[in-house]
Order: sequence, then structure tokens, then C-alpha cells
Amino acid sequence: MYQEVLRESEAWDQVRKQSVINLQVAVVLQGGYLDEVHQQMQGRKQKKAGKKPGGKLVGDGLPRLLNEDGFIDEVFKHEQAQKRKAEEKEERKLEKEHHTKALERWKEACKARDERVKAQKEQYRQALEEWEDERQLAKTERRRIGWQKPTLGAVEKKPGQPKKRAAQRADDVTDVGQTPLFAAHSPPLDAHLPFSDHFLS
Repeated sequence: MYQEVLRESEAWDQVRKQSVINLQVAVVLQGGYLDEVHQQMQGRKQKKAGKKPGGKLVGDGLPRLLNEDGFIDEVFKHEQAQKRKAEEKEERKLEKEHHTKALERWKEACKARDERVKAQKEQYRQALEEWEDERQLAKTERRRIGWQKPTLGAVEKKPGQPKKRAAQRADDVTDVGQTPLFAAHSPPLDAHLPFSDHFLS
């Protein structure tokens, strides 16, 4: 008799515990549901103001049982999706900052390269003028020129422009082995062939 009473007492205790758990789950889900309703209301206000509204958990307007397993799964999936969106947004922000800094360094490198090329061309122009003077003098004196006609030589190409990571991944797949951006715009130069005078014009 006492054992039967004890078993009934334990059974009622289990039922009570389960009821408490269900109530706790319902309270948590109710809070989440109210948060979602608040977000949806904010989304409607933002939409009226011309802003993009936030995501919706349930969009058909029908009531949901808050302790239903399917709804719990939807809450979990929605929270995970919101978390991924926040992480992706932060990642894009950091990527933009890194790309901006890389572009600044690239512009500085291009500027330094342009200065070096400018100095190289000026040195070539001066050497060519001296050679022309020597050529005219040798012609007058009926002798050979004292040295060979100077050549410009290979001109340093512009460094490749940095790209965002997504664009770089796409290029790695489709453009493997191709000439980097901007480098293709540099004229093909042969260090072993003399340049004609029109290059300086």
C-alpha cells in the first residue's frame, strides 16, 4: 500500500516537474515571440519610412502554439539566420576596410613607380640627345660614332590593383595564368631593341 502511494506521489511529481518545464519553455518562447512581433512592427515603420524592414519569423498572420516542436525549430533556425547575417555584415565591413587600405598602398606604389619611370625616360632622353650630338659631330669629322645609340630598356610595369576577396576568388577560378589588371595596359617593351624618337613626343 505504501509503495503504491509512493509510486503515485513520484508520478505526480514527474508530472509537476514536466508542467514547470513546459511553462518555462512557454515563457521563453513567449518572450522571443514578443521580440519578433516588436521587430515586425519596427519593420513596418521602417518600410513606411523607406527603410528595409527586418526579417520575419512567421509571415502568414496565423497564431502559433509557442511550445510546438515545429515552432521551436523555426525559432532556432531564425536565430541562427540572424546570427549569420550579422557575422556576414561584420565580415563585409572588415573586408571593405582592408580593401580600402590596400588600395591606398597600391596608389602610393603606382605613384612611386611613375616617378621611377619618369626619371628613367628623362635619363634616356638626355643620353639620346648626347648621342645625336656625337652622331652629328662624327658625321662632320667623317668618323665612326664613339658609342652605340642608347635604348630605353624595359619599363617597370604598374603593380596589379588589389581586389576584394570575393572578386579574387572568382579570378582564381576563371583567370588563372592571365595578365594582372592594369599590367595589360602597359605597352610591350623589348629591352634589346632601340626605341624610335617618336617615343619621346
